[in-house]
Amino acid sequence: TPVHHVADRTPLRRHRCFKKNEIQILHQAYNRDSHPSTETLQQLAAHLEAPIEKVR
Repeated sequence: TPVHHVADRTPLRRHRCFKKNEIQILHQAYNRDSHPSTETLQQLAAHLEAPIEKVR
């Protein structure tokens, strides 16, 4: 089966805990910047609909 990289561009459904595609998004963000800015963290938290503490 082909690996879908398009999946992480689709809007996420609401989940209480992180799903696999959410983990991938977080990994990508931290791979780009190992110490993301507060602004980046806020954007991730908003995108994942999670508290910023959880994203950290």
